[in-house]
Amino acid sequence: MSVAAESAYNLIRSKILDGSFEAGKRLKEGELSRECEVSRTPVREALRRLAADGLVDITPNAGAVVTKWSQSEVFELYTLRHHLESLAASWAAERRTEEQLDRLKKLADAHSRLVKQGGGPDYEAKNSKLNHEFHHLIIEAAGSRALSAAVSHVIEAPLMFRNFSRYDHARMVRSASDHQHIVAAIADRDGELAGSIMKAHILAGLRTIVEDASS
Repeated sequence: MSVAAESAYNLIRSKILDGSFEAGKRLKEGELSRECEVSRTPVREALRRLAADGLVDITPNAGAVVTKWSQSEVFELYTLRHHLESLAASWAAERRTEEQLDRLKKLADAHSRLVKQGGGPDYEAKNSKLNHEFHHLIIEAAGSRALSAAVSHVIEAPLMFRNFSRYDHARMVRSASDHQHIVAAIADRDGELAGSIMKAHILAGLRTIVEDASS
């Protein structure tokens, strides 16, 4: 992938994951080209990669749209995710390096500080970014290429639904607290506890989405 396409991919992807580009939004090449400050060719390349990630649907002669998921599909994704990420947390506790542990602590602390502030400019985008980096770092720390490949298509789509406007302050506090407890278990090399907390953490996210959809 070219440098221009990589840049476009990262920008479009971040906007999908932080909710700026909502599910069902049509992604017009001309508009994306101007926003990403690249030509249309790298935008097309970025969109194809995003389609491979499961974040974009491309239909011939109709263009690209941000993927929409049904309630049952979201449930299936979260079911897969809690199995895979709880395993990742368990392995991370056994295999993490000190440098990875330090990065996890810094991300969890930054998340806790942000939640304590309770708002401010770009609050949701910052929350989404910290959450995304935290979960991906745990997968990295698990030290398994096979697990990383299996998780890649399962983790991204659920993160689209973690638009933190769905979360009241109490839920955000619990989410940040979960991250701290997961880090503590990984620091203690307690794989069973790390996996258990991660499973509960992800299922709590699913409950938030289900409750939001039914309200």
